Amino acid sequence: MSTGRGGAAGRGGAQAFGGQVGATGQSIAPIRVQLRPAFNVPRPAVAVVAANVRGRVAQAFAGGAIPAPEVSVESDGVVVLRGTVASDYDRMVAEKVAAMQSGVAEVRNELTINESAAADSQGPTN
Repeated sequence: MSTGRGGAAGRGGAQAFGGQVGATGQSIAPIRVQLRPAFNVPRPAVAVVAANVRGRVAQAFAGGAIPAPEVSVESDGVVVLRGTVASDYDRMVAEKVAAMQSGVAEVRNELTINESAAADSQGPTN
């Protein structure tokens, strides 16, 4: 006999798998699964990571009043962003774009905001 919803029959309607209360009324801890690959994923070379991040950040800032920020990558996959951007929005975009690239372990955002360019180039307004 099956309950049709993943529960077990004959347990008073309580779901033993992932439920809060077992058949005897005792609380059951949820099952936590941790997935790990059985192999090591090789990190891309620092030069490759740097080229990818520079290209993507440059794409994000193409056509802007201020040039794309300077990007440097340390040997442990830490990307450092330096330079000036027009707004806090641009600062956040540069950080997010850099963080999404393969091989990036951390982003240190040392970008500053150019107040005079901020009036010319604002992020999207809602």
